[in-house]
Amino acid sequence: MSGLCSFFCLLFIFLGLTSLGCGHGSICVPQNADARESAALTALLPAAREATWTSSGHLLSVDLRGAILNYEQLTELSTLTELYELKLDATTFPADGLANLAGLPKLSALSLCWTNVADSDVAAIAKSSSLELLDLRNTKISDTSLEYLLGSNRLRFVFISGNGLSKVAIGRFKEKRPECHLQ
Repeated sequence: MSGLCSFFCLLFIFLGLTSLGCGHGSICVPQNADARESAALTALLPAAREATWTSSGHLLSVDLRGAILNYEQLTELSTLTELYELKLDATTFPADGLANLAGLPKLSALSLCWTNVADSDVAAIAKSSSLELLDLRNTKISDTSLEYLLGSNRLRFVFISGNGLSKVAIGRFKEKRPECHLQ
């Protein structure tokens, strides 16, 4: 994932975003933090491992890797309208619990490696109008998920290694979405 992190650092610089953050398990909240977003992040503690804030006080990125999330916490996530990146690797969440994430207007990168994500979750996520990168490595999605993702026009990178997807479904996706890198 370090290459992916480098990609986002460069993307943030390119887009003119600046960030404040604390890593390695500590969560820092800047003084100018948006009160609503700060409250939502507080509701996610102690699940949150890392959070990155923009210089204007909005949450840019949240790392919840390895957490066990309930519907209430997922609802809190859906209120973070400035959120750009969400890491849910090795996270456990209720069935069909990711539907609200599709409504996040700026969510560009979503990582769901090693999760219990289902085809129905992918169907909901595919409705996102902002998602550009989706990491589904080592999940139990089926060929149906790739069908759902065909309609996600902004999607540019989908990581799928470690899944039981058929060569036919992968080929069909690549044929219909040549601009989207499927790895």
